[in-house]
Amino acid sequence: MEKKRFVGMGIIVLLAVAFALPGSALADCQDVGDTADGGDVITCTGEDPDGYTGTPNSDEITVEAGAFVARDIFNRSISPGNGNNTVINNGTIDGNVNLASSQGNNEITNNATIKQDIYLDGSTGNNNITNNGTVDYIDLEGSTGTNTVTNNETVGNDIVGGDATDEITNNGTVNFIETGSGDDTITNSDTVSNNIDAGNGDDTVTLTGEQPDVQGNIDGGEGGEDQGDTLEFNMSTADEAQFNQAKADIAAADPDAGTLNWGASTFNWFNFETLVDNLQLIVAANGNAGDGNAGGDAGGDDGDSTTYADVYVSVLMKGGTLYFLGKNGSSDILLASLNQPDYAGASAGQVLVSESVDELGVLLYVEVLGDGQLLVQYYATDDGSLLTNAVISV
Repeated sequence: MEKKRFVGMGIIVLLAVAFALPGSALADCQDVGDTADGGDVITCTGEDPDGYTGTPNSDEITVEAGAFVARDIFNRSISPGNGNNTVINNGTIDGNVNLASSQGNNEITNNATIKQDIYLDGSTGNNNITNNGTVDYIDLEGSTGTNTVTNNETVGNDIVGGDATDEITNNGTVNFIETGSGDDTITNSDTVSNNIDAGNGDDTVTLTGEQPDVQGNIDGGEGGEDQGDTLEFNMSTADEAQFNQAKADIAAADPDAGTLNWGASTFNWFNFETLVDNLQLIVAANGNAGDGNAGGDAGGDDGDSTTYADVYVSVLMKGGTLYFLGKNGSSDILLASLNQPDYAGASAGQVLVSESVDELGVLLYVEVLGDGQLLVQYYATDDGSLLTNAVISV
């Protein structure tokens, strides 16, 4: 009995040691090769009961579609080591992807579900994280490397950056975005359901797309500044009234504290030193700017939409210069540009642009109306028909 008890305890100890060994992959997370510096190449399929613990070297871990990786008692499912690690998730990770205090450069891509965190608290390397699925939290607090985070789908809670330079882009949904003491860049084209806090340093927050939304406050932060914090408005719209009103509101706003209404969104900000107006008016080639229809039939009653389909011009003012930009499919074309002296000192009735654009089959016409307004028109070069008629304020 005593001997059996001893043997049983020995087996338990051996199993416990085996579970704790670096590079241990159990059940359906299998070691299928080695990386260049002697780390593991791991593929997880099916259901794995206890995840993967990495080597001290560079590990490459792929969780295949349909796979399920469980967590240990510390909520860890995937725990690579201190090398330059790559983690790609196409399945379900029940716990954390844990790279806390990692010293390497890490690349993490989530294309499916991570039920808890991507955790790089205190890491010292450069980290690149892309979320194309669902993750609860992305935590880089206390990290000292350069971090790039792109969220294209859903972060259930927060994205928290580190103490060096963070570049955070939200094209999906996140609760809160916060960065630390570095010179950080935060870009939002979709939904932040709480606040953006850029922390200390010279930070740039950019609102872009047609309808970005920040439901809390946008805080540029105070402290550790040289040039100060910048809030950029890079939104686009086909609504002339919205475009003109927003430009006027930005011009009159105080960078230190202000509010801007944009469609269904209201942006509240404070602690910025500079506001930048990069608003774009999208002018459809087959109707007025306000109809929002840039891809319909502008070719006549015969239904031929090949000439003007997906053709539009957008008007961008940057640094006082007006840029008239066209797009045909995926190709961007600079149609014309006007420096501020060209239009600010022009008289009513003066034609500033009358130029054919062969790539689009249109003629761009810009005329001064007076009182700070320009008439922007598109004509079809084949028959001279008017395609677009828009008035913009400058």
